[in-house]
Amino acid sequence: MVESQAIKNIMQNIEKIEDEIGNKLSDFEILQVLGQGAFGFVAKVRSKKNLKIYAMKKVDLSKVDEDKKKYYEYENIFLKRLNHPNICRLFRSFRENTNIYMIMNIWIMEIYIHF
Repeated sequence: MVESQAIKNIMQNIEKIEDEIGNKLSDFEILQVLGQGAFGFVAKVRSKKNLKIYAMKKVDLSKVDEDKKKYYEYENIFLKRLNHPNICRLFRSFRENTNIYMIMNIWIMEIYIHF
């Protein structure tokens, strides 16, 4: 009973954070593209809802094969459950059309891209 209440509390906190950040592309202002690849890019963005700065990873799923699609699904699930100071935290993800957007810590992403 205690475990299930703890899990409910964690899920409510996650939902609150997701609502505060945004859940669609129009909730974000792209400030600067930090890096680009074959399937998408990583950009510095500002949430229009809470005015905080994040990194946004965009992946165009129409450009990847089925194995890569599974990889991005697992990456999404794994990062959402992970909370460690040295690993990029995933705050929110959503899909629009063929794209998946992942909203993450900006400071650790900027360090990673500059290496």
